[in-house]
Amino acid sequence: MASSSAPLSATSVASSSPPPSAKTAKPPTPLPPLVPRGSLPPENDWASAAAYLIDKPLGWSSHDACAKLRGALRHRTRNRKIKVGHAGTLDPLATGLLVVCVGGGTKAVDQFVAMEKEYTGTLRLGLSTPSMDLETAGMTGGGGEGGSGRGERAGAGRGGDGDAEGTAGPSSSVSSLSSSSSSFSSSPSSPSPPPPSLPSDDSLVRAIPHPWEHVTDADLERAARSLTSSSLLQSPPMFSAVSVKGERLYLAARRGERVERPAREISVTRFDVRRRGSRLLGEGEGGGAAEREREGGGGAAAGGEGPPCPDVDFRVACSKGTYVRVLAADLGTAAGTAAHLVALRRTRIGAASVEDAWPLLDLVAAVRGEEETPEEREQREERERARRREREQQRTRGMDARV
Repeated sequence: MASSSAPLSATSVASSSPPPSAKTAKPPTPLPPLVPRGSLPPENDWASAAAYLIDKPLGWSSHDACAKLRGALRHRTRNRKIKVGHAGTLDPLATGLLVVCVGGGTKAVDQFVAMEKEYTGTLRLGLSTPSMDLETAGMTGGGGEGGSGRGERAGAGRGGDGDAEGTAGPSSSVSSLSSSSSSFSSSPSSPSPPPPSLPSDDSLVRAIPHPWEHVTDADLERAARSLTSSSLLQSPPMFSAVSVKGERLYLAARRGERVERPAREISVTRFDVRRRGSRLLGEGEGGGAAEREREGGGGAAAGGEGPPCPDVDFRVACSKGTYVRVLAADLGTAAGTAAHLVALRRTRIGAASVEDAWPLLDLVAAVRGEEETPEEREQREERERARRREREQQRTRGMDARV
């Protein structure tokens, strides 16, 4: 009998005689076709597997964005039920790239979630806040203020929408598993983590100011380097929807109680920072902030070109599950002060860029097959903003009643 002369591949050889007890590995789900700005699925094929690239606007939750697209698809398909799910949460206070999978594309959500993500944003030195971001910056005491139920942060362990733990006083919640960060001698030493259920934690019920004018560009650059590693440990923030022993962390946080949280391994492959009014540290020619400081520049805090600015712009590339607000607060701690996140925008998921993403309401109008004037669009967007404000107020009132 004639035999085939074609050589067997490694895959075919491995699969030809599996061990008796081995389970056949399930092949990965193929990634669905991307739907960037200006393109749509073929007509009458709205339920086919697809991944829509959406530029999520400020104030929208990821769930709300999915619901809006789902409603448009049902309108176009005359109430046909279509699976819709996002691949990584973005907080309502964040903007940028949101990948929304449709139909059979929802099976590939985990593959998008596992991809590296890139963010740009702004942190502010000199103030630690209970939620490590702008949402609780006005809290002066009392766990009921701030409206930080943070149900939207439930997916942050998957999506990495940015969060942080710690101030200039308490320990940093990110510690390096590699020895490279131990050479950062100018950051304060990291005490041991707080014990479980630490009652009446002042940092959980009010924002706390810290001196920050002494921080130089060199301090910021060194702090960012200390937090750049392929292997870091990061604990979820107290104001998050992560469950510990059956209770959402934000419920304990609103009582002023700090709970011991298991740390998760993450990676930060890039962390560039820039004090407002200066170039992005770590980029461009020259020796960087440390060299400029030795030459007498000293950055914004010592340059003599006006008062220093507490706002620091950054760009970070990180793995799934990274809380960027944690990184923001830990950078402040490592630089010798405190910091909180004031703005965040996701610019990349894997190779997908926000530059190719649909503005959410433009996509909804295109899917529905509607054409509208600029005036009609402005009126529609204002109605949407009013409905979101009302929903957020109802959600906050409901959380206050439960607590």
